[in-house]
Amino acid sequence: MILEILGIIHIIHCPILIIFPFIVINQKYDIFYIIYFFSICFSYTFINGECPISYISRIIKNKKFSRESIDFSIENKFHFPEMESVLPIYLYPYINTYFIITTKIYFFTLCLVIHRNDLYNVIVFPFSVLFFYFLFFYLLYVGRHVTFRFLKYFKLYQQFTKVILMLTIYFLLESQRFMPLNFVARQLRNVCPN
Repeated sequence: MILEILGIIHIIHCPILIIFPFIVINQKYDIFYIIYFFSICFSYTFINGECPISYISRIIKNKKFSRESIDFSIENKFHFPEMESVLPIYLYPYINTYFIITTKIYFFTLCLVIHRNDLYNVIVFPFSVLFFYFLFFYLLYVGRHVTFRFLKYFKLYQQFTKVILMLTIYFLLESQRFMPLNFVARQLRNVCPN
């Protein structure tokens, strides 16, 4: 039952994130939308770039159906038991494709929200940190260029990414709490005039 609930949440999560900025056009909610994106990425850094819903689902499934140790190898990183508990078997090969496509569209809507609020100067550094984090993740897990030395650098960079994301989330939350709605964009325009 829990796997089915997680599967339904996982199926509708990305489409809701894609549609939300087109339905709700409000600067305050746009900032919270960006904060939510960074919060999701922040949660990824605690489980080595994995989706938290899939990670929890694999733990639940392995605890429920087998007494073996939980295998979190790269083959398992692209295994979604929560989706398989909801979808028919002939759709299993398309689950990974679904996530790739919806993630790219989600990134486009996120860029739209950033453009709509003129927050390029605030977002550029955290985005570049995230880009290199997921590049590290790709090289380490997907590209199979695993060496002990490379793993140490990845762990160090992962901690750096956590700190940057925490500071970014804090900055965006504080700008909404104490200042007028457009504080972040207006402040950056005053500090860095074009």
